[in-house]
Amino acid sequence: MKKGSLSLSVNAIVVFILAFAMLGVGIYFVNIIRDNIGSGALAVFDANELPNPPTADKPITMPTEITIKGGATEKYDIGFYNVGPDDATDATPVIKACYGDGNTTDEAQADRPFIISSFATVPKYESKAFPIKIKTSDDLESNKTWVCTLEMQKSRTPSIVYESTSFFFNVGN
Repeated sequence: MKKGSLSLSVNAIVVFILAFAMLGVGIYFVNIIRDNIGSGALAVFDANELPNPPTADKPITMPTEITIKGGATEKYDIGFYNVGPDDATDATPVIKACYGDGNTTDEAQADRPFIISSFATVPKYESKAFPIKIKTSDDLESNKTWVCTLEMQKSRTPSIVYESTSFFFNVGN
């Protein structure tokens, strides 16, 4: 065997090992990115999968009390049943107002938490579940309780409200 062919074989093995190592690292990072994007996706799903699905008598189901630290984001599931008479086109949950501790409407609007959610058309007499993320302002005072109104409204058309409900919003430490 010639000396040149041996060194070529060693170089080929080193290149293959490095190539497979880089491929492994690349696949690892792609999986991490895909998992992070997947956990952040807010796809609407069947409301019957919720522990407390919405009904015609209770068209919006969600926790009656939510506690989040100031500046934090939490994920919840909201159920919406469309009582009709038409399809709820591009329905999305929105926190319309929050009031507490003698705040006026303007003060309450400035600090209210907001929802990150997708939207979907809900046919009449059917229900869907909306995973949401509630984000709070960093400026909210700790140990404060608000009464908030959540509306299921048409996306980008706040004048069209399908249903609404109220819940307690607590700012934790």
